[in-house]
Amino acid sequence: TAAKLRLPMAAIRQPESVVGDLCEGLDVTRQTLCRHVSPR
Repeated sequence: TAAKLRLPMAAIRQPESVVGDLCEGLDVTRQTLCRHVSPR
């Protein structure tokens, strides 16, 4: 959902963010996260 995407979209821009932690927190795979949220 759009609400679930707001946090990782903001967090992934931070240099200290760890993709694995974001995935675990959202209960999604790395592939799913990268498909919906890009660091660019």
